[in-house]
Amino acid sequence: MGTTGESARVPGSVRETCGFTSLGSFSFTHNPPVAPGMATAYSTTARSLHLTKDVSPKALRTVEGIRFLSLFVSEVQDSDLDRVLEMAKAILPQNERLEELRFPRSPLTSAGCKSLLENMKKAGVSAGYLYIPEEVVLQQDEQKLLKDFADKELGCDFCRYVVMHFYLISVVDLLIK
Repeated sequence: MGTTGESARVPGSVRETCGFTSLGSFSFTHNPPVAPGMATAYSTTARSLHLTKDVSPKALRTVEGIRFLSLFVSEVQDSDLDRVLEMAKAILPQNERLEELRFPRSPLTSAGCKSLLENMKKAGVSAGYLYIPEEVVLQQDEQKLLKDFADKELGCDFCRYVVMHFYLISVVDLLIK
């Protein structure tokens, strides 16, 4: 399995509207080869698009022929969530769903998460997994409500994720002095 960064293939209209874009592809080997004597073929089956909230949905186009399409939108606040749904609708083929929708570095609130789920249903945007940062403060009952709504109404797993920051320390730092 190989991974290829394809920032160079992001359309100029998208690159010009945001501070950060990246496109990751994952290729899986067809094994055995497609026909005897032919080299093993590769096909792109998964793609992750990472954008900032400032990208105009009008600058995006439908992504066809990708089995697992993920959308990561950074720096999203509650007031940006409708725009994110427009972005998702712009890249999704008719009657398709995202593999995952994720919000890195996004200070969402519990009200924003609830609004997001309700508006996803209204807009017809679906994802297999919806990830929000662990920093979003949710009471235990709120998290259960959101998780149940996502599951029953959208067929979606509502998940939290943590960005881990690793720090290197030396053995000398661990010694008691």
